[in-house]
Amino acid sequence: VTAGQQGKLLEGATRFPPFDSFSRPVARILFLNMYERTHHACAPDGLKADYARDTLFMGLKRLGLLLVDVPRLDWLYEDYPDEFMYLLYGRGFSYAKDIPLASEYTHGFDIRVSRGQWRELLSNHFFDHVVFPMNNMYFPYDWYPICPDSDPATDGKSLLSVLLEDMTAAGYSPKEMSVVYGEDRPMRLSFYWRLPSTLQQAHIFLREGLLHDFEPEDEHLFHGPDTAHFLNQ
Repeated sequence: VTAGQQGKLLEGATRFPPFDSFSRPVARILFLNMYERTHHACAPDGLKADYARDTLFMGLKRLGLLLVDVPRLDWLYEDYPDEFMYLLYGRGFSYAKDIPLASEYTHGFDIRVSRGQWRELLSNHFFDHVVFPMNNMYFPYDWYPICPDSDPATDGKSLLSVLLEDMTAAGYSPKEMSVVYGEDRPMRLSFYWRLPSTLQQAHIFLREGLLHDFEPEDEHLFHGPDTAHFLNQ
């Protein structure tokens, strides 16, 4: 992972020791984590362990990159309460409580503050890459049109769609985005075609490969993705 384009630090963002934001010593990566799918139409479950996402996040942390996880992947940090360990698969063996709290102060930045400023930072192209981990999940900040009380200011669009439009306006290209599909079953081709077109063009990692469950009616108008576009584990 290489550093991206230079950019200014968002005014007001917390910094610790003096830090030259133009030097870009490491890549800045935003992990936008999804809530779990649920059968209850307007009540997605909370975050749960996703081993493809979590181990990727831990590995990039160990490489020393500047990572901002939104929402925070609490069980990966050493302050996760012991009494909740039983809720994790295998009681979190090999992955829970692996990340020291000191890592939340890295490269002169307070990651806790950056989590609260992620939209502003994104709009200023602070991040070099944005990761969208998912496995048939809901975007965690809005569930329109699933929930009828969604913000009318979005003009009928999901927050994910609005977010991608804002990222495009901020100069992000699909090559600065990745989709990590961590489901322990192959991703259905029909799911791929339901993704926003921007994410269809992004880097895509599939844990268990691609299942061709969809045949287009018009082959000349609706081509499937090239297999080389996907990275399988």
